[in-house]
Amino acid sequence: MKKVSGSKAKVSISAPGTKKTEVYVQAYAGGDKSKATNVVSIKPYWYRVVLVGNYEYDDGNNPLPGSRFDVTGMATLFGKQTERIRKVYNATAGTILNAVTGTFGGASKNTVCVFMYSGHGYTGYGDWSGALACVDGSYIFPATLKNRIENCTDSEHVVILLGSCGSGGFFDPNGNETPSMDPQIFTDSFIHTFSAPAANAGEFATSRYTVIACAAAHTEGWCYWWWDGTGAYV
Repeated sequence: MKKVSGSKAKVSISAPGTKKTEVYVQAYAGGDKSKATNVVSIKPYWYRVVLVGNYEYDDGNNPLPGSRFDVTGMATLFGKQTERIRKVYNATAGTILNAVTGTFGGASKNTVCVFMYSGHGYTGYGDWSGALACVDGSYIFPATLKNRIENCTDSEHVVILLGSCGSGGFFDPNGNETPSMDPQIFTDSFIHTFSAPAANAGEFATSRYTVIACAAAHTEGWCYWWWDGTGAYV
C-alpha cells in the first residue's frame, strides 16, 4: 500500500472510502511479513454541525446582526472533514430542535457533533438560567437540548458553543449562581464545575460534552454593528 525508505516517525496513507468508520493498518519491513507489526485500528472522525443564528426577532427583542456572521464564519471553519452541516437562521425552538435531530441523527460514536447558538438568551436563575431565546418568544432549555441530542445520536463527542446573554447557566455547577458581578466568583464557579465529580458538575458536565459559553447566568453581553447606509453591516 505504501513503501517508504529509512526510518519514518509518521507516514500518510490515503485510505479508500473516506467515510469508513474504521481502518486497519499493519506495517512490515523488507517484504518479510513474518516481521510485521500488530494490526492497528484507526477510527477517523467527522463532524456533524448545527449552526444557529437568530438575529431578527418578532417578539420585541433587539436585532443582533452579528449572529448572522457567527454562522457564516463557523461554516467556513467546519468546511473540511464535515459529514453534515446545517445553517439555521431566525428560527423557533421547534425548528432548531428538529435541525438537531436531522443533522445528528444516526451519527456514529466517533462522530463529533457540534451545536452552536448565537442569539438572545435569558439571564435569570433556576430553571430559566441560560435559556436560549428564539425569534418567536419560544425558548430552548438545557435539559431540552440535552435530551434531544441523546435521543438521536450515540456520538461520544458533543461540543456545545453558546453565544448569548446568560448562556453560562446551561452548565452552572449547582443550578444557581451567586447574584454578583464579581469576576472572581464567576471564575471560581468555572473552577468548581470542571474539578468536581461529574455527578455534581451540572447539566452538561460529563466526559461526553464540551461546553463553551460566553456569559454567566446573570451576565449580559453586547455586540455593536454599524449600518453603513448601503445595505450592509460593517
